[in-house]
Amino acid sequence: MPGERNTVQKELVLQTISAMHSHPTAEAVHDQIAQSYPSVSKATVYRNLNTLAENGKICRVAMPDGADCYDHRTDGHYHIRCISCRKVYDAQFPFMPELTERAGKEEPGFLLTGHTLIFEGICPDCRRSDGFSDMRDEQEIKKEQQSNTKGEKTNG
Repeated sequence: MPGERNTVQKELVLQTISAMHSHPTAEAVHDQIAQSYPSVSKATVYRNLNTLAENGKICRVAMPDGADCYDHRTDGHYHIRCISCRKVYDAQFPFMPELTERAGKEEPGFLLTGHTLIFEGICPDCRRSDGFSDMRDEQEIKKEQQSNTKGEKTNG
């Protein structure tokens, strides 16, 4: 029965996202599933990720300059993306639902319905392995990020 099969596949995708705890991309979710279920196609994984996100079962984390990531947490929270390894982490910074209302008052003509916030920085693992010290100032990090971005654009 097609509906039943889709339900099983959807549950498999949901369980995989929940087990990964790493804000995986659709590609990473498919790779994980394919290890045990090689017959599950990428299209099936993408379709079910979209459905799960639309239904609020998972959270899609849109990355402006990369593949979207998926999060098993659906409560209000922010994210941090490492500019070195590109991994995405949950931020400990408290979610501020009032920010949408406050911004709505400052933006005439807009009906704001929510907000997302992705901090950028260098994760502890990269700071240790890449020799980033606590003494580096924000301007130095920003310059490095900009030169990396320019290099990606010219090499891509």
